[in-house]
Amino acid sequence: MQHPTLASVFLAATLLAVPGLAQAQSQNPPAAAARTARPAYGSPLALEQARRVVAAGQARARELKVPDGVAIAVLDSRCHASLIEVQDGSSAGVAPVAQDKAYTACAFRVDTQASQKFLAGGGSGAIMLKLRDFTPIEGGKMIVSGGKLVGAVGVSGGTSAEDAEIANAAAAALN
Repeated sequence: MQHPTLASVFLAATLLAVPGLAQAQSQNPPAAAARTARPAYGSPLALEQARRVVAAGQARARELKVPDGVAIAVLDSRCHASLIEVQDGSSAGVAPVAQDKAYTACAFRVDTQASQKFLAGGGSGAIMLKLRDFTPIEGGKMIVSGGKLVGAVGVSGGTSAEDAEIANAAAAALN
């Protein structure tokens, strides 16, 4: 009798986890109302659009009075950095985390808030911890325009809930 290799078990678990992520999102009414399928990639957003996204995020961060400042990273639809801004007083580690959250939203075409909730459910959700470059922490949001993913924004520096609020405001700047 042959035993499955660790790689084949991991592959099978990964294939089961990704559809499970979509199922978890559909059980979350706000996420289900927002979209039923992952958006197709569109043309990359322009630098001026990235600046509007960052400005909207900064405005929300000021409203929330995040005490130590945040980093806001904007990626284009190819998941390449368009603009990264770090507020004065922010911790040194927030910029890379903001980039990781934005990358997760862009590359996997999923908002990280839903990913964090799915992971918190345990079971098959734990497999996400092994997905390469996947950061299931609130604060990563797809930027969708005309039904297409044109970029993503990641925020780090506040609480997870604050990061998510700032990312939501930033992503809405193009609508």
